[in-house]
Amino acid sequence: MDTDPYVYKSLLLNVRPRFGLGRILATPGALALIAQRRAPVLTLIARHVSGDWGDVPTLIALSNNEALRKGGELMSFYTLTIERKASPAERSKTKTQICMLTAADRSMTIFLTRRELKRHAISNAKLGTNQWNRRPPPTRR
Repeated sequence: MDTDPYVYKSLLLNVRPRFGLGRILATPGALALIAQRRAPVLTLIARHVSGDWGDVPTLIALSNNEALRKGGELMSFYTLTIERKASPAERSKTKTQICMLTAADRSMTIFLTRRELKRHAISNAKLGTNQWNRRPPPTRR
């Protein structure tokens, strides 16, 4: 990972945001994954906000593009690779994905692991709602 601050400044200055991120949050699992893989967080944010959805299936990419026009959640998957050196002769690479999810109302963007994303989807299906896009019920006058 290149940690030169000029690289990040250049990257961020050349990004054309396509939507607002709101508050940027991360789950404990995502924080651990970011630390373990030394993930370039600013690069991931820049990719997400510019509409580079990473390694999402085509259907999600199309859904994201539609959500940019009409509103809706935006989701990106980025593959993180770490090289493990068991011995000088042996090298192996392990890959895992980190997800970014921006709420439909653009109030927040959250980093999470694939496992946490599955839990989020399952709980939403059971509740019939989206816990990250909940809005308070309208008040009656």
